[in-house]
Amino acid sequence: MQSIGAKMYVMTRDFYLVGSDASGYEDKGATYQLFVYDTETQTWSVDQNLASKDYVPCVSMAASGEHLYLISSDGVQDYNTKDGSLDWIIGDKGTNTLALKYGFNSGQNEFLYSATSYVDGNELWITCVNKEILDGDVESYEFLNSVLVFDLSNPSADAKVMSSVKAGRTGSSLLNVDGAMYLTPGGAFDSDFAFQEYAAMETLGKGATEWTLVAELPVALDENQEYIAASAASDGKIIVSGLRANDPEDSGVVPDTYIYDTATNSWSIAEKQLAPHKITGAQGVIVNDGYFYVLGTDVQDTGSLLTVKRCKVSDLIESSESPDNPKDPEESDEPDDPKGPGESEDPNGAASGEGVTLGGNSSSDTGEKDALPQTSDPLRDYTKALAALALVGAMGTIVAAVQSRRMRVGKKR
Repeated sequence: MQSIGAKMYVMTRDFYLVGSDASGYEDKGATYQLFVYDTETQTWSVDQNLASKDYVPCVSMAASGEHLYLISSDGVQDYNTKDGSLDWIIGDKGTNTLALKYGFNSGQNEFLYSATSYVDGNELWITCVNKEILDGDVESYEFLNSVLVFDLSNPSADAKVMSSVKAGRTGSSLLNVDGAMYLTPGGAFDSDFAFQEYAAMETLGKGATEWTLVAELPVALDENQEYIAASAASDGKIIVSGLRANDPEDSGVVPDTYIYDTATNSWSIAEKQLAPHKITGAQGVIVNDGYFYVLGTDVQDTGSLLTVKRCKVSDLIESSESPDNPKDPEESDEPDDPKGPGESEDPNGAASGEGVTLGGNSSSDTGEKDALPQTSDPLRDYTKALAALALVGAMGTIVAAVQSRRMRVGKKR
């Protein structure tokens, strides 16, 4: 998940736009598509230009300027979102270049399953490679701690091998804050692809040669989760959202969003909650509209629809408080009239922390929701609802018009 200008790009598999012709998908293989959300027009679409090209689906995606860098076992493709060109800058289709050249595997029956990447100037950083090993019908997985840096001005040159991270992980982000690199929290697997442990945030300081751990989160986390969180950086702060605490605050709300201050090496807890339950596979990005967007699957709320939530970055940071220096409980960031003039409390009856789903479905429902009637307009009718939710302390909810093929197939069998 990346952003360029006012657009958010999501590369995923087994999903399709609700309302599109998805007939017969049960008989097709996995379909990878690049979904685009335009924050100005508030519409979802599939990037048909990329879909028309002979591209290799990526296991990680990094952005810089108008470019998306699609990283796979075969190498790196440069997709120019402005002129629509697609070029291999490292490797080529079918070559398994990254996997073989840099020791990501030891045989042709192994390939990359996931990785974490970031573009810093002319440097493309890749780490936390998770390789899938196939032995007949048996699959196993292994994380590598290697850190590779490619020079995008001379991509044919060999990668520079940096100091390895302390713990490989999935679902993390690489971020640069004031010249220091940060690897955000994530989840580690065993060979059977089962989550085993939480991997804490690490940093490689400017000019440093070794990765070090940052301060620990100020809460004990719920062990019954996958530890994948949405992350992004803004003005020296790193937002991490989606890691549910083990215990609620005095208010009864379970913290799941935290702000890390890189200057003081300290965490604070955001008052705004991502969701009243776990968002699976959460990924995050800040778009130039000033919002932090989180995408994931909320089975308890929206079934097999991808859910996107957003909150103003300034609101998240300003609402956070240190556990050692809590705000005065009599103080409030909310206006005297949170409903606004002439507005009801919530068009769908959602309380603080509850999601709003198109079609008026209650967030307490379980199972699959009805498909959205309009695939291109998930926001327009819910602007007031989003505003109301933000005021009462929850991230606003957008139900993305993107449906999971896999979950629908599972329900039909």
